Amino acid sequence: MNPLRTAGIIAGAVLLQVSLMSQFSISGARPDLVLLVVLASAFVFGPDDGAIVGFSAGLALDVFLSTPFGFTAFTYTVVGYAVGTWTAGVVRSAWWLAALVLAAASAAAVFAQGLIGEVLGQDSLQGTPILTIVAVVSVANLLLAPFATRLVGWARADDRPRRRSIFAS
Repeated sequence: MNPLRTAGIIAGAVLLQVSLMSQFSISGARPDLVLLVVLASAFVFGPDDGAIVGFSAGLALDVFLSTPFGFTAFTYTVVGYAVGTWTAGVVRSAWWLAALVLAAASAAAVFAQGLIGEVLGQDSLQGTPILTIVAVVSVANLLLAPFATRLVGWARADDRPRRRSIFAS
């Protein structure tokens, strides 16, 4: 995973989430691009990098949220690791498979975030019904998943040497 490209993707997702996605609301629920980046990273890179991206993206998003600082970072770290572990054995032959997996993982992540919030004393399950939030986030992530996996795949570290050594035979 290329750290600079990954940081750019996270920064772009947070910027789009805070500026553009905050304007969209369907019955009080909004799409979650940052969660999509975390899930796509976990799907493409595996559990360790999924947890790292989850923590970094969650911490960057926590700056703009009214929840306790670190709450989103904690939940995205857990979700990134869990999804990376869960999808380790998934065959990635069809493009639509990633979309289905990320939509299901989005639903599970939204439920997990609500439950973790309730355990930590937040009113996560008050206000907009959780099923509405799950539906909006899952459908949005289903539609955007092919683009997100391609974008996250771009951040993969290139294992090829950039220059050929003059001493190589």
